[in-house]
Formats: sequence, C-alpha cells, structure tokens
Amino acid sequence: MKVRQLVIIPDLPSGSMNSLSAPAPPVARIDPCSDPPDRADRSPRVVIPDRTEPGIPDFFDAATRTVMERFHEQCRIEGVPLYPEELIEWGLFESFLSAHVAPDSRREIPCMFLWAEWVRFSFPRMRTFPSLIREKEFRTLLREIFGTEIAMDDQRGLTFPGIRYISNGRSA
Repeated sequence: MKVRQLVIIPDLPSGSMNSLSAPAPPVARIDPCSDPPDRADRSPRVVIPDRTEPGIPDFFDAATRTVMERFHEQCRIEGVPLYPEELIEWGLFESFLSAHVAPDSRREIPCMFLWAEWVRFSFPRMRTFPSLIREKEFRTLLREIFGTEIAMDDQRGLTFPGIRYISNGRSA
C-alpha cells in the first residue's frame, strides 16, 4: 500500500498575477512516497487451498461430491461448458437433499410436492426459477440417488416410495 504526502505549494509572486483575477489559492500536489516501515507486514496473507479436482468448488463437502463429480465428468466428456450459476444450483440441490429429503422404507412422498418444495427452497436463494434441474431432471436425479422408481397412487398421483420429506425437524 502506497502512502502519499500532501505538499502545499506557496502562491506565485504578486507581480505575475493578472489585475482582474483574484489571488490564486494554494495548489495541492500529491507526491508518491514509499511504504512506511513495518506497514507491509500487516497485510493479510492469502492462502489458496489445493483442489483435488479442478472445476468443483471447495464449498462442496466430501459427502456431496458423488453426484457433483458425475455431473462434472459427464459435462467434461461431452464438451459442455459449466457456468457458475449451474454450480450454484447444484450446490443448492445438494443442500436441499441433505436438509429435507431422507430415505424411509415405510413412507412415500408425492413427486409434485417434493418438486414444489425444491422450487420453494431454491427460488429465494437464486432469485430465479431453477434452470438446470427442472422437473424431469429432478425426478431422474432422485431415482438415481435414492435407488427408487416412481409409483402411481390413485389418490395422490405419482409418488417416490421409500423417500420422506423433512420440514423443520418434522417429516411429511
């Protein structure tokens, strides 16, 4: 960080002024100066952690890397570029699953209910409708992650058997 000094230059002699003009105010000039001693030692040191695989943000923990790594690998193989917004949406999806969805062999949840909860969870955080994980992708991912198939219930429509929704510590 450079420290600058303010130097005031005195007025010009009175003989060099125009008679119609007022006396010139003092002129300020900023001179560059070197850093004061011991000032350079106070700057915070930035340590960049080593990444195990490029392209996956560090904020994803090890438990959520399996789906992310598969998605990243598939995009890399197909030559599809990844954008930061997509990675943010993937991170939110992983957060949603870990906080609100759990396996349960005795329960089932309607597909549209779980989809609506995903949209309600992601919309305020992304300030837009999910663009990467739409309804069809959502169903496919849940089937892959939880190893379940979609069942038909006469009263509630399509359901995910073996999955429960957790809301504020309670399950639906």
